[in-house]
Amino acid sequence: MTEQQKTNTKIDKPFQMPKPIAWPPDAEARHLVPLAEDLSAAGDAGAAIFEIAVRAMERAEKTAGQVLEAENAVNVAQLALQKSGNGAAGLVQKDGKIHAIPTAYAELASSADPAIAKEQERFDADIRKVASYRDALMKQMDKALICPRTNADNQLRSDIRNHLKSLGSKASYTAIKAATDRDMATIHTVLTSPAVLMGLKPQDVETVRDEARKKLCPATYKAHAKTGDVLDRMTLASRTLGKKRDSINSYRLADQQAASDALSKLHGIARA
Repeated sequence: MTEQQKTNTKIDKPFQMPKPIAWPPDAEARHLVPLAEDLSAAGDAGAAIFEIAVRAMERAEKTAGQVLEAENAVNVAQLALQKSGNGAAGLVQKDGKIHAIPTAYAELASSADPAIAKEQERFDADIRKVASYRDALMKQMDKALICPRTNADNQLRSDIRNHLKSLGSKASYTAIKAATDRDMATIHTVLTSPAVLMGLKPQDVETVRDEARKKLCPATYKAHAKTGDVLDRMTLASRTLGKKRDSINSYRLADQQAASDALSKLHGIARA
């Protein structure tokens, strides 16, 4: 095989176009709408969580959609060039040298990369805001588990600890039942005392805490759980934005490949 044949073999290989990344259905803002009522029931913090999250998701989805449209348009245009027999990149003579003209891939990369980067920065800031409001919901619940009367009565707390300790294996059941029955004195004592003094395990104390939150603050508890769903979807969206930005680099590589192929073809013609 001659050197010219080797060159032509490389040039005739179909140009591989980058594959755009579509926005995943699970990261669409519409999935947050059914959560609005449960979140708003928790008050201002819950309402803020929904407002921040849905706006951020809508904005990210729109930005990613605009980039996807641009990607598809560029690929269609470049495919048409390829089918017409023209190279993906053109050539121009400047300063006595031949240079490749940047393709639409290069223009796409230079425009899309900063747009996606800016969007991801804003989006991740909104994730932090939602997480902060979720922490506020947790603090709001835990504040409701404090019993001022029990907190001020050392003897009462001691009596409750001793009673639980005397129950042996039934201590755990009794403590959890106190939470479901909204027994504030026992709830407060269990959550503010060493587990070993009550015959309980640390896991028992956490179960009491969770049950008490659920019974004493049902709306806030539900909103806190739903916010976990919100953050899961936002995290998925953030990861997609990151992958989208990474994929933009493939368009820079595509431009470099197109330029290399155009120059190689010219050199092949010159040697013919």
